[in-house]
Amino acid sequence: MKRTIGCLLTFLLLLLLVACDDGRRERLQLEEMERQNRADSLMTNDSLALALTNYFDRHGTPNEQLRAYYILGRTYADVGEAPRAIEAYNTAADRADTTAADCDYKTLSRVYAQMSDLYHYQNLYKDQLASLDRATHFGYLAEDTLAALLMYSQKMNAYDMLMLCDSMLYVCETVSEQFHQAGRPDLAAGVLCLPIRYLVDKCDFSKARQFQETYERESGFFDEAHNIEAGREVYYFYKGYYYLKTCRYDSAEYFFRKELATGKDLNNQNAGSYGLALLFQQTHKPDSAAKYALYSYAMNDSVYDEEATTEVARMKSLYDYTRYEHEAQKEKQRADHERRKTIMVVVIALLVVFIGVYIFWLQRKHHRATYRRAVKKLGEAQNTILRLRSHEAVLNTTIKRYSEKQDETEELKSELANLKSSIKDYEEEIERQKSIVEAFQRKQMLTKETIDQKINQSEIYKHLRTIANQGKHMTDEDWSNLMQLVISLLPGFYRLISSKERVLSRLEYQICVLERLGIEPRRMHYLLGCSESYVSIIRGGLHKKIFDSEASRKDFSSALSTIF
Repeated sequence: MKRTIGCLLTFLLLLLLVACDDGRRERLQLEEMERQNRADSLMTNDSLALALTNYFDRHGTPNEQLRAYYILGRTYADVGEAPRAIEAYNTAADRADTTAADCDYKTLSRVYAQMSDLYHYQNLYKDQLASLDRATHFGYLAEDTLAALLMYSQKMNAYDMLMLCDSMLYVCETVSEQFHQAGRPDLAAGVLCLPIRYLVDKCDFSKARQFQETYERESGFFDEAHNIEAGREVYYFYKGYYYLKTCRYDSAEYFFRKELATGKDLNNQNAGSYGLALLFQQTHKPDSAAKYALYSYAMNDSVYDEEATTEVARMKSLYDYTRYEHEAQKEKQRADHERRKTIMVVVIALLVVFIGVYIFWLQRKHHRATYRRAVKKLGEAQNTILRLRSHEAVLNTTIKRYSEKQDETEELKSELANLKSSIKDYEEEIERQKSIVEAFQRKQMLTKETIDQKINQSEIYKHLRTIANQGKHMTDEDWSNLMQLVISLLPGFYRLISSKERVLSRLEYQICVLERLGIEPRRMHYLLGCSESYVSIIRGGLHKKIFDSEASRKDFSSALSTIF
């Protein structure tokens, strides 16, 4: 349609020029082509544009030559000859007489603005920045402050593509302030979107929040329901990313999902899914994180394919300066593709590692829970079997004493048989729980200092000290808790005193435990509920019973303290 309109306007122009004198006709032709340019019509009459530059080179003023070459550059750009367009723009700039009082700075600013666009489309961002600087400079000289600021603000995109985020932020803040001074708060707010993610990444949350609020309040891009206008939905990602980094996960999820729902193009789908993947990774939901990471990966490939298609079409319309540069551009595209794939592979690999670590953590948590249950069951079973064995000893003594009373002896023997069956069941239970506990303990590497510290800091040990000082004795629950402590922190000691080769009475067993924990003999009898002399007598024979050798009570205490 634009091509048709351009041809019709050119035909009408030729009809009007029939009656024109030489010189005036060329000026009318130039003015007509400038009107086409301002109307954004497709300009294809490069022959006429070239003829006008030839004419004004001979007969025109510097300003007319500037205008003619500017139109020639615009025409070459529209017909797909970027190298010649750049050459025409450079010639236009050379023709301008910047020392003259009437220099057409406004057109000169546009020349550099158009050059910056061509450099941008060919990913020549440093050249784009140089052109934008000149466009801004001459815009100010033309006293077209608004145009100059708009040119200056475009540097943000170039710095963003070059990953020079500090420079991008500086331009943003500078141009926003100048738009305010120029009386355009909407434009001042409209440039604040791009740096938000960078501010969040550098943890400047206060400024990021300030930018968001100003952007939403003054840019004019939002309706009454606070929905952004179509084509700018990427802002929802920036806002969600801000909430993600400030640990406001519900708000982050809301805006990531809002981008997925409202931004239907591939870039928005990619950004929204990537944001959700980051969110669920941070909130330890590996299944959801993996789901959206894979979706983001698929969208990223689609985005790249779309960009590659767009780039091919654009490069076809602008073709490169030389075959070598064309190949270099293609190589850069391939490198970008590989870089994106590498990034996604790294992201997925990190997710896999995260999921693996999470699964390992769950397994370890399960093992610890199983270990704690086994320790508790083992402590309770050990406490119970000691009581049963004490009862068994009493029954054996009673049976021997009343062996002449047949009826009573038979009844006692039946009770003894049941008791032995119970003891056997508890012994089997102890062996089962021992295997679980010992399997876990083999992986633990605790030093003597660490063990002593854990014992001294345990609640049951502190409780023992308290009731011993008060002259109270221990309850069955106290013994059960104490056995759990011994089993978990002193496995070697537990194996020693619970071995089948050393069948200890309940009181002997309890004295060994309290001795190992460093409870003084003068307080031990309080805890056991018996006399101090009786405890002393039993302690005197324990070294031989456990270590198969004679020794003093002091040596017995020292020997036990070395066993872990």
